[in-house]
Amino acid sequence: MPGNDDKSFLGPKSRRAPTCLYIVLQSRGAWWVDREGKSLGPYTTRDEAESGAFHLIEVFGDPTRPTEVWSRDDAGKIRLIWKGDIQA
Repeated sequence: MPGNDDKSFLGPKSRRAPTCLYIVLQSRGAWWVDREGKSLGPYTTRDEAESGAFHLIEVFGDPTRPTEVWSRDDAGKIRLIWKGDIQA
């Protein structure tokens, strides 16, 4: 049985798949959705890009992974706007 100092045993939480991030960002006058390093877009507005992120989740989301959508607020800060698990 592993002891408290044994880092090789991380327990059941370590088996959870990594979170899939959808990040809405603006670059060169257009809005984009970045999903794990792949940019999708361009979109005309931030709202359009956020809707695009949710559409991508519906179509391509992986129900075995938790998902987060991040977007800029009106002050320009990146904020978590949605977090959850996709229903299969």
